[in-house]
Amino acid sequence: MSTVLKRAYLLAVVVLGLVNAVGVVDPDVMFALCLALTLPCSLFTAGVLFYGVAPLLAFLGVPSAAAQFVVDFGYAAVGGFLNVLLVRALLRAGAAVPRKCLPARAAR
Repeated sequence: MSTVLKRAYLLAVVVLGLVNAVGVVDPDVMFALCLALTLPCSLFTAGVLFYGVAPLLAFLGVPSAAAQFVVDFGYAAVGGFLNVLLVRALLRAGAAVPRKCLPARAAR
């Protein structure tokens, strides 16, 4: 993944997270948009944020509006960041595969 593409994707998910957190667009639309743009990691981050981070922030006495902002922003931004890490790990794992194991090389 090129650096420019990675930075553009991260900027896009941060902006998406801010739009989601501010509440400019309908929450149902934003949920579907955030889910679609940050799959597969958004499936993991949603549960952690809604069932882990949000109750922890409430327990620590953080105002509910601030906690909601953190959860809504984190849903897109953290999911996008984890996607970049996932792609990087997959690319490194693919680079570590010996050339003789690749199907295109074996067919020649």
